[in-house]
Amino acid sequence: DTWTTLETANSPKDFVGCQVAALPGGDLFVFGGSKQFNYNTASNAGWRYSAENDTWSSTAESTHSPARAWGEAVRLSNGKVLVWGGASQTSWDAGIDPLKSAAIWDPVNDTWTATWQAPVGLVYSESLLISAGRAFCWGGANKLHPASNHVSDKGIIYDPLTNGWTM
Repeated sequence: DTWTTLETANSPKDFVGCQVAALPGGDLFVFGGSKQFNYNTASNAGWRYSAENDTWSSTAESTHSPARAWGEAVRLSNGKVLVWGGASQTSWDAGIDPLKSAAIWDPVNDTWTATWQAPVGLVYSESLLISAGRAFCWGGANKLHPASNHVSDKGIIYDPLTNGWTM
């Protein structure tokens, strides 16, 4: 077993808190993030990494989703990617309310579609695909503040068939 260094030309530079999803065929989708742990520089840019060619290319920026870092990206069973949650720009001292907004990226057409916002906003949560093509999201924090973070005990599920969320 060995590690291989990836090509960095055209890759996201100096970004942390990006959302990553594996695409059909082995490519990767990287979305958002922020420069050097600064929420005020959250991005709505996306990149696609071709594992076969070891190359990066930019994807369409989301017009249906705000810039975000530390959100989630889950490849749905139809091959599209759900991006939701995380945080955008606000004052750290005043506290950061995670985003409830969500959007879906289509890797075939490189287009974005708006979808319903989640019932609760989370940051630093975990998501994965579960039965019937639904996305399961759990935990994280529902408020970030330098004095006290609010760890979440909430779980939500996105169903692409109904284009809706349940708690």
